[in-house]
Amino acid sequence: MYILGISYGFVATAVLLKDGKVIACASEERFNGIKNYNGFPQKSISYCLSKAGIKGEDLDLVTTPYTNLPPSHFSLDNKKSTQADIIFQTSLDH
Repeated sequence: MYILGISYGFVATAVLLKDGKVIACASEERFNGIKNYNGFPQKSISYCLSKAGIKGEDLDLVTTPYTNLPPSHFSLDNKKSTQADIIFQTSLDH
């Protein structure tokens, strides 16, 4: 199973795991020379994929950090399901 983790804010970085082991990891600043680059790590993602010899379509999961707390009314137990609830629950089921 290939999992790509993407941090696209301060110190933009990508990491690729295969079956739970780190295959490649790189910060975007290595490629663009901008210390603590704040943005999307496109070149880091490309590096990680090429290091493993795979394409984006070979990824099983792509993750990003959830840096904000969910709204106080957010609950999977309530009877009303929002789109976020469905996506969140689906990710827990897999």
